[in-house]
Amino acid sequence: VSGATSYKLDVSTQNPFSTDFTLIDENFVNFTGNGTSVTVLDSYMNLTGWTGSQVYTYNSAARLGSGSNRGILTTPTIDLSNAESIKLTFDLGEYGTDASSIEVLHAADGSTFNSVTTIVAPSSMTTQIVYITGGTANSKIRIQAITDANERYYLDNFKVVKTVSNCIDGYKDLTVNALTQAVTGLTNHTN
Repeated sequence: VSGATSYKLDVSTQNPFSTDFTLIDENFVNFTGNGTSVTVLDSYMNLTGWTGSQVYTYNSAARLGSGSNRGILTTPTIDLSNAESIKLTFDLGEYGTDASSIEVLHAADGSTFNSVTTIVAPSSMTTQIVYITGGTANSKIRIQAITDANERYYLDNFKVVKTVSNCIDGYKDLTVNALTQAVTGLTNHTN
């Protein structure tokens, strides 16, 4: 590019330069019926280790919360370390006339939850996208209502995808201020 004074360089021995790993893909397919209290989540979820309170079935989705108690759902421990990005997607919808707002939280240590964002539940099921930062091998993600009473909501298609760079250490988004750049860490004449 004429006039450029620097450029960004990525070097990888693999194509593509990053790989996506789906760590959780929960579609709540076992949440049949409407209104059954789910107290033993392991018998309903695709992965074991989920915890929660005020979780109910709702026609292959989850309904969380009651008129007087907050709905909470927490993932099992998931390894979010060494991530280039961590993308959480889920479908969220309001319940009846409840003016529901939910909070997405992340616990890097698996127990101390910090707020990532809050979302007002839309009137119909709508996909939400949240990016998590600071992931570790001990991470957990939680979704919960903001307040205890009358903030019920529907949840479906909960998915966590971790993207990991395949770039050689030191050669990811490297700023180069010259016409050439020596690259180390490669083996000659290999594919």
